[in-house]
Amino acid sequence: MKLSDQPILILDADIPAYASASSCEKDLKVMEADGSIEDHKFYFNETHGQLLIDQYMDRLNDTLMPSKIISILSSADKGANYRYKVKHAAKEYKATRKPRPYYHGHMRNYFVNKYNAEVYEQGEADDKIGMIAYEQYIASVEYGAKFRYCIVSTDKDFNQFPGPLFNPMTGNLTFSDMFGYLNLVNPKKLLGRGFKFFCAQMLMGDTADNILGVRNIGPKKCYKYLRGMSTYKGAWKKVVDVYKEKGVSMNELKANASLLWITHEEGRRLPHHHLIEELL
Repeated sequence: MKLSDQPILILDADIPAYASASSCEKDLKVMEADGSIEDHKFYFNETHGQLLIDQYMDRLNDTLMPSKIISILSSADKGANYRYKVKHAAKEYKATRKPRPYYHGHMRNYFVNKYNAEVYEQGEADDKIGMIAYEQYIASVEYGAKFRYCIVSTDKDFNQFPGPLFNPMTGNLTFSDMFGYLNLVNPKKLLGRGFKFFCAQMLMGDTADNILGVRNIGPKKCYKYLRGMSTYKGAWKKVVDVYKEKGVSMNELKANASLLWITHEEGRRLPHHHLIEELL
């Protein structure tokens, strides 16, 4: 698997928008004991965040030399995200997230105004990126060509996707087919790609999004369950069997699948519907 020259980058703009906003907060004034008002700490203003975004985009252009960068942002309306309405999950979706930085909206607007970022008003940027990337993946595989696109994100959820994925923090460019693979780096770190990684997420959960998974299953146990799986049905059946063995309801399994699955095609909110229908 190889990346074509001057690929189209599909950028998860949510992450650099948030990071840049975090670097520039409002000036903080504090009343001292004598009643005087002092600058308690120096904070950058919004121009600093805009500069960080420019530097981020420049690095992408210098590193991957793309023909185009398609930047996608999530809707600012939480109500547009169907995941917040999923029932039967053990925990509330993303309930542990901190409030957004003060300049978050400013950085989003900067991405829109300067870099023509698209706001996916139907939900999360992940799903819009997923739909674009899946279509491009199918086209690349059908014609046997180098991949002319690449997802750019540090979000581990994109590891469940096939095709090329560039992590701008590590500089790693990885490739995967639809089924994917798993690699146990150490007892506390499991890496992977494709559908097999999605199955691993189903077992381990996702602390960043407040998704529980199966209790007391970490990377080592997860790898033990899934490492020998070589088919979609085999991997998914193992997930279902572990949920049943551990006494986790099938309603909770379906809820977790809906929360974790990144949309491949419009309206597909669960992975491989026939698997779920056949194995539950």
